[in-house]
Amino acid sequence: MNKGRVFQRLVIFLTLALFAVLTLTGCSGGVIAPPLPTDLPPPESSPLPTHPPAATPAPLPQTGVTYEDQLVIQYGWSKNEVVRWKDGYVDVYDTTGYPFLSQVLEQWNEIIGGTVIFRLSSNPASPVRVAYDNTLSFYGYCGITKVAFKGTAIAEAEILINPFDLVCPLQSTFLHEFGHVVGFAGHTTDGGVMDAYNTGSTEITPTVEVMLKRLYELPVGYSWNPVGRELGEVLWETTKYF
Repeated sequence: MNKGRVFQRLVIFLTLALFAVLTLTGCSGGVIAPPLPTDLPPPESSPLPTHPPAATPAPLPQTGVTYEDQLVIQYGWSKNEVVRWKDGYVDVYDTTGYPFLSQVLEQWNEIIGGTVIFRLSSNPASPVRVAYDNTLSFYGYCGITKVAFKGTAIAEAEILINPFDLVCPLQSTFLHEFGHVVGFAGHTTDGGVMDAYNTGSTEITPTVEVMLKRLYELPVGYSWNPVGRELGEVLWETTKYF
């Protein structure tokens, strides 16, 4: 067999072999693709919104319950009974040195109407304590409020404030967190200070004002549908800046 014929057969053989390899591996562009894994994790969730969530639906009407009572039910610390501070003075111990804190307390005191009066105190054992917390930025929080109860009365509260005013405007943060302390447990979506996202607003909107006025007109423990509350139960509320 001459060399030309041998070379021709060799070329044909190599061509067929290469075609077989390409067909079996599914290769494209000369690169063999690895098989897809069967245990891929689910895709990551979308990032947190930078705007307030959808508006909270209006409270459903209940027989014999006024609109003002509906707001207390919707935004209070309990959906079944009046949970607030007992009548009298409530001392506030502040370690932040924020110069406008007394004005914040005066705003809420004016709305409450004199049944309960919040006032600054130098006693570290005061039922309300306020402090700065530098770590809140790591979690995206402007402020955190922890409230503890004895029966249907608010017994004590602790407020932690993000001190970085450029990220979390301090006036609105202090005003918001004390709104939770005085008894407004929920969040609004009306652009006011009690919205969940801190936009710098210091407006106490009519919803908040009407709810708190009615809350402190009613006696502690007043119930629309008694269910009961465990002693010492602790709840949290936060405000976010993202």
